[in-house]
Amino acid sequence: MQSKNLIPIIVALVVLVSVYELFHRRFGQLHSASAPQAAVSSATMVGNGDSARPLASQSGVPRSHALAVPIESLPERSSPIAQVYGKSHEATLSADRLGNFPRVYIQAKQKVLISLHFPQGHPNDSVSIRVEDGGLLDKGAAARVLPLDSGSNVQFHFQASEDPGIYHVVVRDGADDWTFNFWVGPQLPMAKR
Repeated sequence: MQSKNLIPIIVALVVLVSVYELFHRRFGQLHSASAPQAAVSSATMVGNGDSARPLASQSGVPRSHALAVPIESLPERSSPIAQVYGKSHEATLSADRLGNFPRVYIQAKQKVLISLHFPQGHPNDSVSIRVEDGGLLDKGAAARVLPLDSGSNVQFHFQASEDPGIYHVVVRDGADDWTFNFWVGPQLPMAKR
C-alpha cells in the first residue's frame, strides 16, 4: 500500500528535476543565443564608397526561446566594451544583458578588426574566440585563445566569407559568452507590428 503512495511523489520529483535541468540548460544558453539586438544611438557605416552599409542595430522579431525569462530579471554583468573597425569607419558597441552585441553590417569577404576591453579583466587572463557560421579569424583560424594585454584588452580580426547571411563570433571570458552578429548582404526590412 505504501509503494502506491510513493509513485506520485517519485513522478513529481522526476518532473521537478527535469524542469530544473531544462531551465538550467536553457538559461545557460541564453548567453550565446541570438536575441533582440541592442539599440545603437547613431548609425555608422562599414565599407567604402557606394558599397558602404550602415553599422547599426537591427531590431526585429526576437527569436523565441522555449523558456521565457524576462530580460529585466537577468543580473547585470560587466560587459566588455567593443570597437569594430571597418575599412573606413568604426563603431563602439555594448552588449545587452544576454551578451549579444548589436548587428553589424559588413561586405562579403570584408575583414574587420575587433578590439575588446574587459573592465574587470586582468592581464594575461585568457579569452576564447570562435566563429560559428563561417568566416575566419586571424591566421585563417576558426577558433583562438588569446591573453588580455596589460590594459585588459584583446584584439583580433574577423573576415566574413562571400556568402550572404549572419556570422556569429563568440568571445568567451570565463563563464560569460559575448556574441557579435555580423551580417553580409542587404539590410533586412523591419517587421511591422
